[in-house]
Formats: sequence, structure tokens, C-alpha cells
Amino acid sequence: MASNVMMLVVFTILAISSFLNEAHWDPIVPCYFIFGDSLADNGNNNMLNTAAKADFPPYRVDLPGVGSSGRFTNGRTMIDFIGVNYTSASSGIRDDTGSNLGDHISLNKQLKNHRNVINSINSSLGDLNETARLLNSCLYSVGVGNNDYINDYFPSGNRSGEDTPEQFASLLIDE
Repeated sequence: MASNVMMLVVFTILAISSFLNEAHWDPIVPCYFIFGDSLADNGNNNMLNTAAKADFPPYRVDLPGVGSSGRFTNGRTMIDFIGVNYTSASSGIRDDTGSNLGDHISLNKQLKNHRNVINSINSSLGDLNETARLLNSCLYSVGVGNNDYINDYFPSGNRSGEDTPEQFASLLIDE
């Protein structure tokens, strides 16, 4: 009985493996660009002079042999597999957000990095209209703003007491 179950498991694994090797799907979305902070940072801060790093244990515990990855998780994230990641821990909507922790890649710098990628794509395609068509079909993710409150608004932040919650929210929207 145990050998029959083992044979079934082996057969199933081989069948699935064979199917995956033969199946080819066109991507629904040709590209994915991610902007934000530590919630998606995959190690972009590792080479920066900042306290906002995750290049030490217990981070990366699920990536044995890889070493410190800089992800603020204990393993890979979906973004590692499907996107261009511009994120930087401690960054925010405002350029100076997170500067109390050291260097970071602000949202504006992330957008400048994206502009460089767009220029590279345009150089490869050789046609501005084709580049625009491609980029219009891409998926974009922006997860930023919590550090603006944590570092700049709440009592320990730089702007403590300067603005009401509504004023600070308007400041971020206007940024």
C-alpha cells in the first residue's frame, strides 16, 4: 500500500513537472514597477549609509545560503519574481522623510530611477509610441506614506505639533 502511494506521488510530480515544462503562457501584464518603502524593499538600502536596513538576522531566515538579503521579511516576496523594485526603507512621500535614519531613496529619486529605465526601454525599442504603449499596459504599485507619519508627524517626528492631521494629509497630497 505504501509503495502504491509513493508511486502515485512520484507520478503526480513528474506529470506536473512535465506539464509546466511544456506549458507556455503569455504574460497578462508585460511589466510591473514597484515604488515605496520597507514593505517592499528587497535590499535596495543595503549599500546606503542608513539605519533603515534589514541585512542581518533574523531577516532572510528562509533563504539559507543566500546571506543577508536586505528584505524586511524572512524570505522572498512576490515582488522578487515579477517586478522592477525601486523601493527604499524609510522613504516617504516627502524627500526628507526618513533622513533621520540616514540615506534612503526618496520617492522622487525612485521616480528618477524609473525615468532611466523608461529611457533604456525606449532605446531598446527605438520608438517612443511603442514605449508608451508598453508602459501603458504595465502594472504600477505605490506603497508609501506611512513613514511620513511615523517619522515626521507623530510626537517624535520633525513636524510634531506643526499641523493638524488634515493639514498634514493635505501637505502630503500636495507633495
